[in-house]
Amino acid sequence: IGQNVGTLAALVSSTDKNCSKYSTFMEFQQARQEVLSNLNTMMQSAIQKFKASNKGTKPQSVIVFRDGVAASQFENICDVEMELIKEAFKNEGMESSKLTYIVC
Repeated sequence: IGQNVGTLAALVSSTDKNCSKYSTFMEFQQARQEVLSNLNTMMQSAIQKFKASNKGTKPQSVIVFRDGVAASQFENICDVEMELIKEAFKNEGMESSKLTYIVC
């Protein structure tokens, strides 16, 4: 497989308060693209799915486990992706929801 092959970025989210049901959202990414550029779209879809499964209730907190970040790009990727998540929060009226972003 060549170095110019794209990858799939995926987001898995729980859709119930017991964290026993999940939804998956995937987007194609260009080769060598470290930042999940469609993270805001995927996160917004996950929030909408949660709300649809919980009679319109929004999540009070969101925990993101992020893997695959190179040490040399750690700060840039975290800053950009957290802004994308906050954009999704704003679009869904969740400015007061708690965000925890963990890089594994």
